[in-house]
Amino acid sequence: MFAVIRFALTLLFAVVASGLVWAGTTSNYSVTEGNSVTITYNLGYTAPAGGIEVEVVSYAATATSGTDYTIASNQLGVRSVSSGQSSLTVVASVATDSLTEGDEAFAVGFIENIASNSAFDGGAPEWSGATIVTQDNVDLTSMSVPLGNNVLHLANKDRPYRDVTLTAGQQYSIDFKWSEASGDGYGNNCDDSSVYSGLLPSSYVNYADTLQLEVIDLVDSSNNTNFTIYNQAGTGGLAEIPGDESFQFNSTSQTLNWSGNSSVRMRFTVFTPTGSFYEGYCGFVVDDFKINKQIAQSTITISDPDTTPPTVSITSTDVTSGDTSNDSSIALRFALSEAATDFTSSDISVTNGAISSFAGSGTSYTATFTPSTDGATSISVPANRFTDAAANGNTASATFSWTYDGTGPTSTISSTAVADNASSNASSVTLSFTTSESTTDFTVG
Repeated sequence: MFAVIRFALTLLFAVVASGLVWAGTTSNYSVTEGNSVTITYNLGYTAPAGGIEVEVVSYAATATSGTDYTIASNQLGVRSVSSGQSSLTVVASVATDSLTEGDEAFAVGFIENIASNSAFDGGAPEWSGATIVTQDNVDLTSMSVPLGNNVLHLANKDRPYRDVTLTAGQQYSIDFKWSEASGDGYGNNCDDSSVYSGLLPSSYVNYADTLQLEVIDLVDSSNNTNFTIYNQAGTGGLAEIPGDESFQFNSTSQTLNWSGNSSVRMRFTVFTPTGSFYEGYCGFVVDDFKINKQIAQSTITISDPDTTPPTVSITSTDVTSGDTSNDSSIALRFALSEAATDFTSSDISVTNGAISSFAGSGTSYTATFTPSTDGATSISVPANRFTDAAANGNTASATFSWTYDGTGPTSTISSTAVADNASSNASSVTLSFTTSESTTDFTVG
């Protein structure tokens, strides 16, 4: 008989009033089709000896994995931030298509596990306080290859523990798999009858009843808590493979909002149905023990390729296009619709004048235009003189026209009654005043 959970478990410390402190940090990113994007996860500290385990997961939102974007398999799953390092990166390649789809998005999540060697495959050196037996195991839950790995066997009054460092205000998820043991860890089928003679029901060979995990604040015991998994007192079963054990693992995941001190001990204890420490040969096995920080997520937005050419408009603070004036020079402004790094004075086309004092960057530029002679002038930017970030060439600007008139008007006076320098006895004469240019302010006086 395999172990079953009798009731839902809850492990919840008081939430810190100021809110939760999240795990390491990452950012949101934007990328245009046809490019790649590097997503960085920062621990916020330097990884200690042995490194830090981080599980990397990807979620397709409105974008489709494998079609809109790809992430190599070696970039996902459980990865390690090496000792002395403080970050890891994930590279996603974004495909190009001919569709105008609008923005699409996918996400990459980082789950930081502060409990290294979670699978006990290295002999569980981080666990103390007991003689820990690791052994080959067949996990009947998945039946996927490889089937063998090592597990933590809790028997004979073992109370194994490991010390970890937690952060007040941080949310953690404590995850592990567990099962009632079906063997003693030395290749023998379980039989606690010699230990609990006269106490065991005839059908039970494993007298263990309760598996408990204690979370102990090593500075202030008032912060201590524990959660307990009850299972039916089992039969122990038979080893599927000689010398091995076979388990139907149950998974548990508990949320811990830690508000205690940083020095913390995680300790397993196995009890009998009567509440005493279990001292038989069977007990429980535990695997894949993880203390995960809150997931940190990066959202990556994919944009369609930029195929829109930039535009440019030309204005002046001195005159308006189409005006005539006697300004010896005029100030020009060039406003680009998109930032450019290759817009220069040589991109400007002029007639009857010259450009000087060119300056600016991004989308805003200025210059001075000085006419050569009186008459019509023009300033424009022809097509494909500069590019935007997507290498689109600009469209031609509208032409800015201005007429320069630097010559003053002249005036002549004549009369039909008398000639210039002539004498006459007329009581009055009619005079005509003719100017070389149209005026609006010629008056008497």
